[in-house]
Amino acid sequence: MKILYLSHCTPYPPNKGEKIRTFHEVRCLSQRHEIHLACLTQDQADLQHSHDLGRFCESVKIVSFTARRAKLKCLPYLLTPSPLSVPYFYHQELQQHINWLLQNFHFDAIICFSSPMAEYIFRSTKSSKNWHSNGTRPLLIMDYCDLDSDKWRQYAASSSWPGSWIYGREARELLAYEHRINKVFDHSIFTTRAEVKLFQCLCPDVKQLSAIANGVDVDYFHPDSISSQTIEDIKKNNDPMLLFTGAMDYQPNIDGVLWFHKQIYPLIRKIIPQVCFFIVGSRPTEELTKLHGKDGITVTGFVDDIRPYYAAADLSVVPLRMARGVQNKILEALAMGKALVSTSMALEGIEAQPGRELKVADNPETFAQQVLDLLAQPKKRTQFGLMGRQFVNQHHSWDDNMSRLEELLITKK
Repeated sequence: MKILYLSHCTPYPPNKGEKIRTFHEVRCLSQRHEIHLACLTQDQADLQHSHDLGRFCESVKIVSFTARRAKLKCLPYLLTPSPLSVPYFYHQELQQHINWLLQNFHFDAIICFSSPMAEYIFRSTKSSKNWHSNGTRPLLIMDYCDLDSDKWRQYAASSSWPGSWIYGREARELLAYEHRINKVFDHSIFTTRAEVKLFQCLCPDVKQLSAIANGVDVDYFHPDSISSQTIEDIKKNNDPMLLFTGAMDYQPNIDGVLWFHKQIYPLIRKIIPQVCFFIVGSRPTEELTKLHGKDGITVTGFVDDIRPYYAAADLSVVPLRMARGVQNKILEALAMGKALVSTSMALEGIEAQPGRELKVADNPETFAQQVLDLLAQPKKRTQFGLMGRQFVNQHHSWDDNMSRLEELLITKK
């Protein structure tokens, strides 16, 4: 098949949530199909990766934009019924390239990753009645990944005015847009069954929905992939080490880390004063950066390789109170054989069994106690690590999960 793949992010390097999923979709589909990639980036460094993506794609187009200009462009849309996510991720240069591709190639399918990318199809110079000379059109697949409208609803519920109003408006308008996409596209994909059920609850007439879970590269994220010397360079003493990973300019991660720092971490340090907490991830906000060096806290910022930090940690913590879809940080920690304590919210997209593959807690006292119990029992941590790695091996193989996407394309063709 000849496939046009549209994404709001550049699939390479696969070093954060949406980039990881898009990379593996492109990688897996490219093994048997011809991929033409058109995508956006807010990071100028991504522009150098056209060659890397060229290993998987027949053609690659990356268009860069800045968050500041995109936000300014959104302001007039506050007076319209359009969700702000659509103008934010809309770029005329990318539209022109997509129009050219549709005019010059006969695509069997178009996959859009993230709902705002549907706008490029809606505005395409090719009308839906005249895609091909024979009157047919490509199969249209939307990978929503997560139900973003509900993410904005969560933001609204946890914010004060005017943020609550802006986020609430975005939640309403984006849900209507997501609904519109489902009416036009042939199939809609989410990362979890919970996301599918939520969409069905909010929009009872939606159709053709599937859940295709994220995976994890268990060969790359392997407990034996990091040398003991590398681990010692990070963990310079035997003090217990807790770890949180993720993009640290992402609101759910910021909220989760601050909640952990203010309400959970002090309870742990009261019992184990020497415990340390590593916050590892790109673009930490000023509020998070100020924590560095205090109370055993290390804020690393971007790191080239996250695996040494997983390997050095005694325990991973995922204290998210706002979350959507599958948390890659959980899959990576389990693949690295790490015992883990998570909130139930963060675990919604992963069907691991609490008490078997990991621990779950939703209030500060219980969360702290779960951490303390695991820190006090090295053998128990090891057992959780073994069971967690076994779980991701069985249920979160990228190749196995992405084969369902290929089956969907072939079946619907």
